[in-house]
Amino acid sequence: MLLKLEMLLLELSATKEIDSGNLGVASKKIMDVCCEGLNIARSSMWKVTDNTMECQLLVDHGERQPTDSLVLIKSHYPIYFRALSKGRVIIANDAHNNKSTFEFSQSYFMPNNINSILDIPIRHKGEMVGIIRCEYQGDKLRKWTPDEVVFGCTLAELYGRALSSAEKVNYEKKLEEINANLEKIVEERTAQLEQKIADLRTTQVQLVESEKMAALGALVAGVAHEINTPVGVSVTAASHLSDKVNSYKLKYQNDELTCDDFEKLINSTTQACQLILSNLYRAGNLIQSFKKIAVDQASDELRNVRLHEYMQEIIASLSPNLKKLNPNIILECSDTLVTYTHPGALSQIFTNLIMNSLLHGFEAPFDRKATIEIHIVENNGFINIQYRDNGHGIPEDKLTKIFNPFFTTKRDNGGSGLGMHIVYNLVSQTLGGQIHVTSEVEKGTEFMINFPFKSAKST
Repeated sequence: MLLKLEMLLLELSATKEIDSGNLGVASKKIMDVCCEGLNIARSSMWKVTDNTMECQLLVDHGERQPTDSLVLIKSHYPIYFRALSKGRVIIANDAHNNKSTFEFSQSYFMPNNINSILDIPIRHKGEMVGIIRCEYQGDKLRKWTPDEVVFGCTLAELYGRALSSAEKVNYEKKLEEINANLEKIVEERTAQLEQKIADLRTTQVQLVESEKMAALGALVAGVAHEINTPVGVSVTAASHLSDKVNSYKLKYQNDELTCDDFEKLINSTTQACQLILSNLYRAGNLIQSFKKIAVDQASDELRNVRLHEYMQEIIASLSPNLKKLNPNIILECSDTLVTYTHPGALSQIFTNLIMNSLLHGFEAPFDRKATIEIHIVENNGFINIQYRDNGHGIPEDKLTKIFNPFFTTKRDNGGSGLGMHIVYNLVSQTLGGQIHVTSEVEKGTEFMINFPFKSAKST
């Protein structure tokens, strides 16, 4: 008997059906061998889940038809499912009275003339996924021998091998389908990605231009407010002078003008003219600085830039913003340092840096005199700029993000997070240089900027 079982297993293991990937054919072969080896007419293969057991294949060489449903529900057979959950072989020589299988007596065993069963767990990837059921029909009971149990367990292992082969074939088919469509998928996704990149670049350009125009708008508003004061003083002085002249003109016409009155008129006129001229000169300087900075910010043209003078003009254009805090601004740069560069880029860079110090570095409460230092030198063919404030500083977790687009700690107050990103792009792309930042909390922030020095062009 043992030799017969071993030979059947050897032949079955060597057949191509087991590793063909066709699980239906392999299952039928295994069930046929099961019936032949155990000398039974009926065997079946079941898929097991937590709550059900469903028959996948029933082989009945006695040509009988099952009289009951081929789906067994846990709630109907709780004792059997509890025994099954242990993952052990269920050996029921007397299936009607066995403590694990007696629940099937009326509903399954009697209608199918089954007296003995042998349930072998099928394991796959470490889990029980089903069982092989060996069913003995007849008037007598069947005592399953240890060799028969081993035979059944080996069949279950072979089914596990067949299941792995079926999965492998299925994976290979899917892989072939994926490979067949891969080139098309790659082309489609590449096109989509290129379009998204193009859209992002367009959006970035629009956002940067929007930020530039917003900064220019703020500059216009600030300068307009600043010009309003000297112009207002000039208008008041001119009005006062007009009233005085009309008053003395009336006295002159009435022959009432005295020498003393004439001296007073001269003094009043002189003072008013001095006041008007000084305030109009101040307004003119503001307009001139604004005009140069505004034109530069809206243009990418190259021209000769006298750095010390131009930095003073940038600072002057920001005077409305500086007035409230009135920081101490220290500018160290040679009066003779001239380079051929993009003045608009320099204007935007320092406008953003100074405004960043005002909004973040010196944010209230601030208990010391606000100071900004700007040092500019030419060294070994490069313009080296050190910008430093003594503000609150930047925490380490935010320092590495400040050049990222849309990173801001002031979003609730209207911050876009593009200011420092624009600075980075202007330095690295427009000027062809580098920018580095260091900071220490409550001690300040320092930016080191360098870009190639180009000698002034003759005009």
